[in-house]
Amino acid sequence: MFVSEFSRGGVMAEIDVVFHGQRRDLNQFGFAIFEHEIRYDFPIDVPGDAKLTLKPEVLRKAVGPGIMEVVLNLGEGFAAGLFANWVFAKWQKSGSPPSIKIEIDNRFYQFDPEVLTKALEDAAKKVKAKKPPNTASEAPPSASKTRKKSQR
Repeated sequence: MFVSEFSRGGVMAEIDVVFHGQRRDLNQFGFAIFEHEIRYDFPIDVPGDAKLTLKPEVLRKAVGPGIMEVVLNLGEGFAAGLFANWVFAKWQKSGSPPSIKIEIDNRFYQFDPEVLTKALEDAAKKVKAKKPPNTASEAPPSASKTRKKSQR
């Protein structure tokens, strides 16, 4: 799994987001998001205390629909609504192509800021709940009490 510099410094969660659609529409949308220079594995700052990284495209012998996969690295103060409104504005900037669909957590969503906000908040909660505590300060209170008793 790709780990950016940002994810090493206090990331709350990492969410995979997949955009499905016609290749031409995805290209327009990609340029709207990444501002005229699309680079793989290079995180960009996005609104809502997050970073967005384009995953390398898998080469396929296919004609028709394509996919664009990104990793959304969420900071401690992630605001799903800000990010959802930003990505919605980028979709509109690319001409609001109806062929593009969003997949988060193996579920498809429409391009609507409220729907996206809810989906991102739910995905962030799931990822955060799966994340095991990795420091003594994040350990359950009962574990720290047991540790203190054994040290005496």
